[in-house]
Amino acid sequence: MRNKVIGLLLGVSGVVHAGPPAHEHGVAELRIALDGRSLLVEFESPLDNLVGFEHAPRTIGQRKALQEAEARIGEPAGLFRLPQAAACVAREVEVASPFSDADPDEGTHDHEHRYGHREGDDSGHADVHAAYRFECANPDALDAVELELLRVFPGIRSLRVHSATPRGQSSLRFGPDRARAPLRVAL
Repeated sequence: MRNKVIGLLLGVSGVVHAGPPAHEHGVAELRIALDGRSLLVEFESPLDNLVGFEHAPRTIGQRKALQEAEARIGEPAGLFRLPQAAACVAREVEVASPFSDADPDEGTHDHEHRYGHREGDDSGHADVHAAYRFECANPDALDAVELELLRVFPGIRSLRVHSATPRGQSSLRFGPDRARAPLRVAL
């Protein structure tokens, strides 16, 4: 299911997203595409923005922080507030985190050895990716998305939001003081 959601999202929103975002602490990416009744949302963030570290969890406290962040990311209702009139229901949610299967009871040395190269690059950076598909009974009512994830994850100081809807495309930055992303573009 994950490949289907992400593939569809990337296919629809590829027009507003030219390539992979740079790994920048404090900054995250959100891509939103409306395709018929399907609202597709893709979220990408450095792990540091969500839990304060980017290495495999070394302590039980770090493991717990990672599990809590993954659980929050898996609950779109706590991250995005959609207009009630749109009657949107989350149908698919996929979260990919580099250390989600790490065992906090393993020794630090073995833990680092086992998981240290799963981050996608040699820089020591780790990113979290999530894809969401909502089905909306009244997609015409989708005029904005309230970005609750800026409140949930205060490590995100800037959120780049790229959107593509039948009414147009936009690419805007948001922060804790500006957390309402319009989905309607003046034609």
